[in-house]
Amino acid sequence: MESMGRDLLQDMIKGNPFLLAEDELGQAENVHEVLARAKGFEEDTILFYQYIREFLDDEETIRQMNAIIAEERNHICQLQAMERIRQRTSGEKPS
Repeated sequence: MESMGRDLLQDMIKGNPFLLAEDELGQAENVHEVLARAKGFEEDTILFYQYIREFLDDEETIRQMNAIIAEERNHICQLQAMERIRQRTSGEKPS
């Protein structure tokens, strides 16, 4: 089971849907796109950690993983706040 989990994790990392490409943020044309891409990255990271958590059986490790997931959710809240500030200062209507 451990070997299968390790192989699955390696396959996930190879496809790295949860990793930002080195130049992905640099390709963004404006602050809105940077914030949207960063938010997507955080959301993918949460999914990754939730997936990993399912393989854990040590209560302390699960607690730590939950703390990491909570911190990632906090990052999303911060990015959403930044987007609201950007919209207010640009006069753009919220979406």
